[in-house]
Amino acid sequence: MTEDVFARLVAGDGYLEDLFVAPDVRGVGSALIAQVRTAATDAGAHKVYWLTQSGNATARRLYDSLATDTGFVHYQMEL
Repeated sequence: MTEDVFARLVAGDGYLEDLFVAPDVRGVGSALIAQVRTAATDAGAHKVYWLTQSGNATARRLYDSLATDTGFVHYQMEL
């Protein structure tokens, strides 16, 4: 089973940087996010947030069931 979760605290908020679950074990994402939520709560965070690709329908269905879609679209500029 391959599952990677990278999370960190940024300015007192939990930031879920990357969540990857191999296709053969899909279905554990909500449990992984629950662990991130617990860790963030234990660390004193007030919220957890993350980004995903707008076209990632599979991930967005999961995220929509667990969190609020803030409506923001992320942009960045490489330096």
